[in-house]
Amino acid sequence: MKSLFREALITACLCGGLAGPAMAGSTAVVQLTLDTSSIATDTGFTGNATGGFSPAFSVDLAVGDTLDMTIDFAGSQTVTINDLALIWAFSYANLESDVTGTGKFQFLNADGSVLLESLEKTDTEGSVHFGQFFFADDFPSLPNSITFSGVRYVGTIVEYVEPGVTTRTYDSPGFAFDAASFITAVPEPGTWALTLAGLGLLTAAARRRRG
Repeated sequence: MKSLFREALITACLCGGLAGPAMAGSTAVVQLTLDTSSIATDTGFTGNATGGFSPAFSVDLAVGDTLDMTIDFAGSQTVTINDLALIWAFSYANLESDVTGTGKFQFLNADGSVLLESLEKTDTEGSVHFGQFFFADDFPSLPNSITFSGVRYVGTIVEYVEPGVTTRTYDSPGFAFDAASFITAVPEPGTWALTLAGLGLLTAAARRRRG
């Protein structure tokens, strides 16, 4: 269950309409949901999703602007990655240019809390996307196997390398990783039943207290 704060953030982002030019030094908050069944295994990465995201978004980012992009997995889906080599949360843009960025990557728990955070890094990557690659040694303590319910990338654009490019429109997310193996999972029906029963007990207890 997502935190109330994050639900409020989603509502604010959607109602505010993420489209439109960002002011210099501003932060574009993008909150997405990914159906993990869209993670493919035959696209150059061990796992790669360029579809299955919702809702649609469009943000313009200039030098100094920050992309704060969270990808929650639909329902109570999880992904388990074994022996991670690299991981990448990003968005495609409308213009081609290498881009220098400074950012961090987070693995998230089901409630939106941070399970594991990378070290901050600055590097130049590019072509038509923004969102840095994070390798195993970019994390201070990465277990051999990690199970998570979402990811978050927060990166600031330091420079567009291509002459004449000062801003780009980002509107097509992606999520990819290389690893020895991975597993996607959804709760068993019994797990859902236990969760609903627990919520029922909490509701009943709250009513008794009010009574």
